Amino acid sequence: MMDKVENAIKRITEMESILDEALRRMDNADSAPEALLDFLPEIKRLDEYYSSQDFEV
Repeated sequence: MMDKVENAIKRITEMESILDEALRRMDNADSAPEALLDFLPEIKRLDEYYSSQDFEV
């Protein structure tokens, strides 16, 4: 049971970090669009997470 909770915390923390970075890059997209484009694979991971059963509201 603890492994499941620890894995969930790790996954949530990782996805939150990706979201924070994506938002930061979106805020700076006018001046640094390439930085946002370079981050698209991580944004895709975040989208897949939010669309998966791992993300339960």
